[in-house]
Amino acid sequence: MKFETPWAFLMLLLPAVLVFAASRGCRRPSASFSSLFCAVQAGKSLRQRLLWLPGTLMVMAVLLLVVAVARPQKGEDVVSSSRRGVAIEMLMDISSSMDISLESVAGNMNRIDAAKQVFKDFITGNDEDLSGRDNDIVGLISFARYADTVCPMTTGLPALTTMVDELEVESRPNEDGTAYGDALVLAAARLMKIDESIKSRGREQDLIKSKIIILLTDGENNCGKHLPAQAAALAEEWGIKIYAIFLGNEPAISGNRSPKLTVTQRELLRICDRTGGICRMVYDYDSLRAVYAEIDALEKSELNLFTDTIYRECFQWFTFSALLCLVLSVVLDTTVLRRTP
Repeated sequence: MKFETPWAFLMLLLPAVLVFAASRGCRRPSASFSSLFCAVQAGKSLRQRLLWLPGTLMVMAVLLLVVAVARPQKGEDVVSSSRRGVAIEMLMDISSSMDISLESVAGNMNRIDAAKQVFKDFITGNDEDLSGRDNDIVGLISFARYADTVCPMTTGLPALTTMVDELEVESRPNEDGTAYGDALVLAAARLMKIDESIKSRGREQDLIKSKIIILLTDGENNCGKHLPAQAAALAEEWGIKIYAIFLGNEPAISGNRSPKLTVTQRELLRICDRTGGICRMVYDYDSLRAVYAEIDALEKSELNLFTDTIYRECFQWFTFSALLCLVLSVVLDTTVLRRTP
């Protein structure tokens, strides 16, 4: 128990001074007797023995009122938990090459449909290998020749999945291309604005510790204003990890030799290594899902447990007790225990 306003106990000095002054004063007798021997021998009645009660009740009422003014509070420890999610920018290639068919056990589908299906399972979860990102802030950027924000950073994942369903492969020749360098720069800037917004509200303790970009592409960066290396430099400076997924045709392998990486694949490896992420080459639906499951396992939300003490006001009990003592004191002093004079 604690007292919210302990200075209220200073009010006890005034009644203490008054009681002390009254005890030091001389009370003049109302009548004189030659001898009190017979009165003493007669003893005291019950009423006489209780004459101290009204004054004591009055003192108790004052004490209880002072305690009530000091606001006693009873504390209870409550264990709470909070999850700190990951800020994720999803980058999806919608260039014309994403219309190429992709091998899948579920039947024939093209690359964009496979990417959309795995994307939705990644953020909402399924009953198999993906747990969902319910505690995270997720945004979506699509790119062909230009990078566009499809969905700003949000926790409304159902609305995000609806926007994913509406993505289509770019069919206009003048809009076609692959500008994932611009998309990476745009994504890094979006992630940085989250921290700036939190700091502007004076809540530095809520800063998101993990910010990542998941890039899905099937081609080389052949247009745009920014090179992938420039985007990687920004992401490294701002503490953002890049996870890259290259979705392409499975290369032909002769003998025991490893497949030779293309220029684009080597570039993706470099930017991921520079920012602390990973890069994977996938060639079918199952391997695409496996990479998202790997990222899902790497980037987990933090679970923080903390103990809060909740204080509840107790002054009402002292106030009620003081009122009861005061009423009893007045009633007794004016009725059965009344003294004259």
